Amino acid sequence: MLSWTIRASCKLAAALLLLSLASALRAAAAIQTDPLALYANMKRAFDRGTQDGWTYVDQVYYLGAIFDAGRAYSLFRPNDPNYMEVARVAVDVATLLHYDPLTNSDASVWYMREAAAAVEKNDPTRAQEARAILARLDAADADVGALARIAELDAAAIVQEYHRDPETLLLQVDTEVRAYNLTKDAKYRSLALEHVAAPEFPVAKLPDPPGVEILSWADAATANVSGYSPADIANAREFLRRRAALKDPPIIARVVALPHDERLLITAPADEYFGRQKMSPIGVENELARIGRYLDAGWGTRMTGAIVDVESAIDEWQKGYPRDYALPRTLLSAYRVFSRVDSPEAQAAAKHMKTLLTIEYGDSAEARELLGA
Repeated sequence: MLSWTIRASCKLAAALLLLSLASALRAAAAIQTDPLALYANMKRAFDRGTQDGWTYVDQVYYLGAIFDAGRAYSLFRPNDPNYMEVARVAVDVATLLHYDPLTNSDASVWYMREAAAAVEKNDPTRAQEARAILARLDAADADVGALARIAELDAAAIVQEYHRDPETLLLQVDTEVRAYNLTKDAKYRSLALEHVAAPEFPVAKLPDPPGVEILSWADAATANVSGYSPADIANAREFLRRRAALKDPPIIARVVALPHDERLLITAPADEYFGRQKMSPIGVENELARIGRYLDAGWGTRMTGAIVDVESAIDEWQKGYPRDYALPRTLLSAYRVFSRVDSPEAQAAAKHMKTLLTIEYGDSAEARELLGA
């Protein structure tokens, strides 16, 4: 199952060995954005998976490392021949893991789309895999209902292919919670309640935030709140019974990704600048506040140009620092400001901010707030 991934990784390892040794001599502060150092992390993730026998968690760990290396090549060395090697491995492993914006938590849609497009164009042997990924992303862009349906199928496939590994069961329920929040379709809420009530579901490992939402649904169902089916009520009661029987308190978080010191730098430096107007993260916040004041004064569509500039800065910020803790808050603020301006460009920018927040940061408090979860 991993043969193509192994071949690609070994080929890239040989090509980068000398450069990786040189990279090791660089200052530690540069490691988190250096493509070569991030490739070394990718290699360590591969070695860990090989040692462990490639569990589902190992595969997720490896894909996250691939995304980090690929993003770094795209941002800092887009013309490096090794850019394509990492893109090929990204498509291979993403295919293996049924990559989907709602089943993946790496905030990686832009890179996955870019890597798949490059592979489709330049690698005939993987073109079909790449087209399948692009088709999935295009369908998701067109309709959140389609995104939810595809994500549910992908999550179910992962559960079956990894022999109902407990982590895949958690992934499936998390996907259903996110699908419900996006669509408000009760079938996803019902599926989540059905799955958490199953005897094999690891109730003790159910983390926040999906755990909080499922608990609120279970409480509502057992209180005979309207909208819940008899099956929902029965599943809710069984889930609450199993949860109450736990000897240890349930966990509130789970980590299946790389440690922070082996990932892209988490927080954007205050002196790094993004977008056409070269704004820092603080500058983005200040500009959003300024635009808001001008809108309060009645400037309306005259602020469209400023909105487009801020959008470009947030885009670059998100690409380089996808796990920055400030991003969900900034995306929500930007959406609220942009949506106040009735111009096509501003409305498109608002939609883009909402999509980034609710799909790529769907577990954040800001996403749930915007979706009214």
